[in-house]
Amino acid sequence: MPDSIVKERPQRWYLGGLASTCATVVTHPLDLLKVHLQTQQQVQKGLVGMTVQVVKNHGILALYNGLSASLCRQLTYSTTRFGVYEVLKGKLLPSDGGGLPFYQKVLLGAAGGFLGVFVGNPFDVVNIRMQNDAKLPLPERRNYSHVFNGVRRIVVEEGATTLWKGTSLNVARGVLMTVGQVQCCSNPTLYPSSPHLISPPLIPFPPPPHILSLLSYLPFLLPTPYPSSPPAVHEIVCMYCLYL
Repeated sequence: MPDSIVKERPQRWYLGGLASTCATVVTHPLDLLKVHLQTQQQVQKGLVGMTVQVVKNHGILALYNGLSASLCRQLTYSTTRFGVYEVLKGKLLPSDGGGLPFYQKVLLGAAGGFLGVFVGNPFDVVNIRMQNDAKLPLPERRNYSHVFNGVRRIVVEEGATTLWKGTSLNVARGVLMTVGQVQCCSNPTLYPSSPHLISPPLIPFPPPPHILSLLSYLPFLLPTPYPSSPPAVHEIVCMYCLYL
């Protein structure tokens, strides 16, 4: 929200994490299918073909494999990154009612994205493993019963550091995306024809911070051996619903 009204309205940064968690329930099958498509040895199927294959071989509920890990990831990652930004921003705002300079907002957004990734990465690792488990041969499947079973077994069988595999790539995404998104919230000048962000005008193209957020997904469009997060479709959808 604009700096001038931050101290006038109660901070409800936790709603960002709750909204992301609710959206995950709807969009989780798309994330799962994306992981299956990305881990193909050879490109043989598209989105529709992969959907049919998963449902035919494992049942429709297989589209929600790893849901518990995905929900925990959003509760930790999204809540942390928005919370860190809003809380630190509230503490740094000058008493004269002025706003923060641009570079400070960027640094706060980067800090929120970094800490969010650090907190949420363990659930990200479990999520990817649970989503991809059905593709493995039976002897190689991990068969985690839920997210906390996965976390416990990883710590016992592979060591706690395994929970933070792929962190570097996730940090790059989290920092870029958080900086882009918080700039949309904090700069009403992005919508010069509207004095408030409550009902901004319809825009035919995304402003620069939206573009920055979308660019943060590019590293995840390429196959990678790291257990990094797939592009969260719900985050793009929610971002545009908030501002259009």
